[in-house]
Amino acid sequence: VLKEIIIKRPLVILGIGSELRGDDGWANHFISELKKKSAHGVHCIWCATTPENYLSVIAKLAPKEVLLCDAGDFKAEPGAYKLFGYTEISDFEIMMTHRIPLNTLGSMIQERSGGCGVHVLLVQPETIEFSQTISLSVQKTVEILLTEFKSLL
Repeated sequence: VLKEIIIKRPLVILGIGSELRGDDGWANHFISELKKKSAHGVHCIWCATTPENYLSVIAKLAPKEVLLCDAGDFKAEPGAYKLFGYTEISDFEIMMTHRIPLNTLGSMIQERSGGCGVHVLLVQPETIEFSQTISLSVQKTVEILLTEFKSLL
C-alpha cells in the first residue's frame, strides 16, 4: 500500500514532530534526507509542531496524496512503523507535541485540497524524552524507510 501512495503525483510528504523530543524528531531527519533526492511532483515539508500552519501551502500544491509522518504509540516494538488512513488513528495515543490531532489535520487537508488521499506513517518511538538524539531502533527504521522511498521516487 505504501508503494501505491508514494507513486502518486503531486505528492506531499509532511514531517511532524519535535526534534527536541528524541524519537519524535525522526521525521525531521527523514524529510531532510528525502529533499536531497529531488523528484518531480514530490514536495517534502518539515512543519515541526505546527502542521496547521502549512494548510494553505499544501492546498496550493494541489496534491493527489499527502503523507503525514509522525511518531505515535500504536503498541508495537520501538522502531516499528505502520501506515494508517488518517481516520484510523483517532483511537491511538499520538505523541501530541503538536496542537492539532492528526485525524483533524487529515480532514482539514482533504477538505482544502480537493479530496486528496491522506495517510499517516507512524513510527513507534522508544523515547520522547528531551533530547536531540534519535534512538538506534528508530534510526534503523528511518534508514529502511529512506531506502524504500528513494527507490520509488
